[in-house]
Amino acid sequence: MGGLNILINNAGLAYYGPTHLMTMPNGEIMAVNLLAPIQLVRALLPTLLAADEAHILNMCSMFGLTTWRKTLAYQTTNSASSIHGRAARGLLRDHFGVTALCPGFVQSALVEDYAAGEPHKRRSVPAWICATPKRSRRARSARSGKTRAWW
Repeated sequence: MGGLNILINNAGLAYYGPTHLMTMPNGEIMAVNLLAPIQLVRALLPTLLAADEAHILNMCSMFGLTTWRKTLAYQTTNSASSIHGRAARGLLRDHFGVTALCPGFVQSALVEDYAAGEPHKRRSVPAWICATPKRSRRARSARSGKTRAWW
């Protein structure tokens, strides 16, 4: 690749429902939401350290900072990912930055298609509580005075 300046860990699985009815193994959520980002940081750390400037961005969730009913596995992995980011920031602060971004709901496949313990009881997240990529892009453009996509 020739170098790496930014690592964005942005993959995740969600589950909504009683923990004892989970059809998705807890290990699958742990592997994607927590272990994969940790393994990527570990594998790419020498490359990031060799860069003139580098940064790690871990996309977490506000549900790693607070609670919501029937999301134990999701909350646990996001909380652990946030704590891992804080620890990494402390260890690596002389070399580069580490950020944990913890947004609320963003209307996306993760929110729309989360696994549910009982498919007939699937719930959707109310639209009024969700940001959308378009709304987020508009808000950023208004703050910066420029029209551009943020992703």
